[in-house]
Amino acid sequence: PSTPEEAWITLGSSIFPAADRRKLALHLRDPFQTYEIIPPKHILPVSDGPLWVWEAPQPGVEYDAAIDVAMERRDDEGEEEEERIAGEHAAKPDEPQNFSTIQVVKRGTLEQVAEWKGQVDPFALSEIAACVGYWYNTAQIAPEAMGIGVATSSHLSTVLQYPNLYRWRYRDRVVPKLTPFVGWETRHKSKQYMVAFGLSVVRTRSPDNPLIHSTRLYAEIEAFVKIGPDQYGAAAGHFDDLVMSWLIALVTSNDEDYSRFTEGEEE
Repeated sequence: PSTPEEAWITLGSSIFPAADRRKLALHLRDPFQTYEIIPPKHILPVSDGPLWVWEAPQPGVEYDAAIDVAMERRDDEGEEEEERIAGEHAAKPDEPQNFSTIQVVKRGTLEQVAEWKGQVDPFALSEIAACVGYWYNTAQIAPEAMGIGVATSSHLSTVLQYPNLYRWRYRDRVVPKLTPFVGWETRHKSKQYMVAFGLSVVRTRSPDNPLIHSTRLYAEIEAFVKIGPDQYGAAAGHFDDLVMSWLIALVTSNDEDYSRFTEGEEE
């Protein structure tokens, strides 16, 4: 390892126990259709499209979407200039690149229904997310609102004026407090919470109750490890973009699922 933090990584040791991963693997399958998204409102069925769909929007069903934002990869003449200026520190065209991702889950069950993965600029990403959100019955959208994600969340809010955005909340209060800020802020404490919540959801899930379907998400889950004493992320050579948007989707969907407080009251 080149750093003390890397020394904590044990390749192949996902934080999700093997028994829990086997439960997830039971329901992996190809999407029934893939789509290309052409904002503001066109979602076209194509072969090998970036939007994978396992369940089309159902009338009367609520959905929640989450976005993990990455910078767009540029494969143009600008790279030559960057390499000339930055030398060996510049990214090379064949190096692994992060992807922006969108996960859509069904509120109440948290079952994955759709997944988008691609490399676009943060503003184009907001338009893609809005298109997906409107399609899924104006789903609540929780954009990552840290770093470059601010561009996506602010564009969704102020320019596109998407009407159903997740509001950040403080959890370390006696009663969780909503803020006027939109999106999900991945800070140290909030990441600890969403990782713990994701582990709990998977651990308590019945094997016959599907949670995820995506093979590419599952591959990232297998490589999602503990890094250092209290950090989590992808093992060296792997990505965690799909895992991060999935974990955000689980937490933010559960936050809005008030049915868990009313179940059984009408019996």
